[in-house]
Amino acid sequence: MSPDAAVVHHLAYYGYEKTVIDSQVVTPAVRLASDSVAVRLLFLEDPLPWALRRWVPKAVALENIGLIARFLPRAPRNVLHLNSLQVARFLGPALRGGAPVVVHARGFQAAHALLPIKRRHPNLRVICDARGIEAEEFELDIRSRHGELTPSQMAWKIRLSEIEREAVAGSDAVFCVSRSMIPFLKRRAGPAASAKPFEYVPCCVEPDHFAEAIGQREAVRRELGIGDRLALVYSGSLSAWQVPEKMLKVAMRFLELHPESVFLGLTPEPARLKAAAMRAGVPASRLRSLKVSHDHVRFYLAASDAALLLREDNDVNRYACPTKFAEYLATGLHVIATPAVEEVAATLRETGAGTLIESLDAGADDALRAAGAAARDVDARVKKSLAAARDRYDWSRHLPTVKKWYLDLLSSPRSE
Repeated sequence: MSPDAAVVHHLAYYGYEKTVIDSQVVTPAVRLASDSVAVRLLFLEDPLPWALRRWVPKAVALENIGLIARFLPRAPRNVLHLNSLQVARFLGPALRGGAPVVVHARGFQAAHALLPIKRRHPNLRVICDARGIEAEEFELDIRSRHGELTPSQMAWKIRLSEIEREAVAGSDAVFCVSRSMIPFLKRRAGPAASAKPFEYVPCCVEPDHFAEAIGQREAVRRELGIGDRLALVYSGSLSAWQVPEKMLKVAMRFLELHPESVFLGLTPEPARLKAAAMRAGVPASRLRSLKVSHDHVRFYLAASDAALLLREDNDVNRYACPTKFAEYLATGLHVIATPAVEEVAATLRETGAGTLIESLDAGADDALRAAGAAARDVDARVKKSLAAARDRYDWSRHLPTVKKWYLDLLSSPRSE
C-alpha cells in the first residue's frame, strides 16, 4: 500500500458475518488496496462474543491479508447513542484534522449512528449503503417466529422506518443493491431525497474465484456418489424468507419430473433439512444434505447443475439482491427462481441464465421440465451463467463506482 493512498472507513454495524462480509466488504477492500485506496474496517459486534474476544482470530486473519480492522461492542438499538459515541471516539483524531473523512456505512442503522457525529463534525462524509429494507425485515422475522408484533415491537418497526428516512436524508450518497430499490427509497424518504445522489451497487462476487471450482466438478460428484445424475442444489439457511417448505415442495416436483436427478442441500442445519425433505417425499437415496464450510461451498455448487432461489412476493424480497444469486451464476448453475426478487427476475429474463416459476403454489411443471433440459447441457449453461455473472455481478464492473464516490467525497470542500 502506497503511503499516499486515500483512506476511507467501512462500518459494518452487525459485525463480521463471514458468509456476507467476506464477499461484500473484505473482497472489495482488498481490491481497492491494490488501487491506492486504503479501507479501514470497523465492526460492531454483539457484546458477549466481543467480551470473550472471539473477534481476535478475525482481526488476525484480516491483518494477514493486509487489512486493518477494529472491533467494538455494539449497544442494542444504539441505546443512549453508545454506538455513535464510540465510533466518534474512534474517528476523532481524523475528524479533528478538518479534512473530509469518509465512512461507508453498511445499512441504515450504521448510517444513522453516524449522523450525530456528522452534525458535530461537518467534515464527516457518509455513504449509506442500503442492503435491505430493515423495518420490513424486522417485521417479517418476528411474524415468522412469533406471529403478531407486540406493541413494543411495532414501535421499533416504526422507529426503523424513521431511521431509514433520516439516514437517507442525512447521508452524502446512497448505494442501493438493486435498481428497483432506488425509486422505492426516494418515495419513502420524500422531499429530503429529491436531490440525493443514488448509485446502483449490487451484491457482487469475483466470478473467476468461483469458476475455478468448476474444474473440481467431477471429483466432488464422485465424493457425493451422484455419478452423472442431474443435481439440483439449494444453498442457504432455513429461515422464513427462504420459504423452506415450499422450496422442498418444488424440489420434490423437480425430482418427480426428472427421475434420474438428486437433490443437494447445503445448509447450517443439515439434519433439519434432511428431515424436512423426507417429510416432503424426497427419497433418502436421492438426497444429500450437508454442512459445508463457507470457503468450500463453491465446489459443491459447481458440482451441481441447477439451483433453487425461491422467494415470496413482499418488499423484503422485491428490492433485494441475494449474494447467493451471483454465486450460483458464477459457478455456472441454471437458476430456478420466482420473480419476487425484481433484480433476479430481470437478470434471468435478459440473459436466459435460468428459469422463472411464476408461483410457488400453482403448477410449474413446464418450467421445471425446461429448467432440467437447460441444466443438462453443461457447456451451454456454464457459458451463459458465467457470462451473466461477469457482466452484472463482478466487482470489476462495480468497484470503480465505489472508488469514484470515495475519492469525490474525500476531495469535497474542506471544513474550517
